[in-house]
Amino acid sequence: MKVKFCKKNKWTPTVIARLTETHPSINISTTKCIGKCHRCKTLSIAKVDKNILIGADVDDLYDKIIVALLNLDYKD
Repeated sequence: MKVKFCKKNKWTPTVIARLTETHPSINISTTKCIGKCHRCKTLSIAKVDKNILIGADVDDLYDKIIVALLNLDYKD
């Protein structure tokens, strides 16, 4: 499972730090674009298994990523 973040998103470093601290086995990458141009500059956003997740803040995005990853585990 892979979590992708936009390099231009100001929340990316904070969410990545928290994810790697709590779940070091998650495959995380940052890319120039995750396909939601201009939204990533103003929203806490990530891509998990081709699904765009948008959080109200860093904590909300973190929670949504964890839930999405848990749901993917059950589908495999």
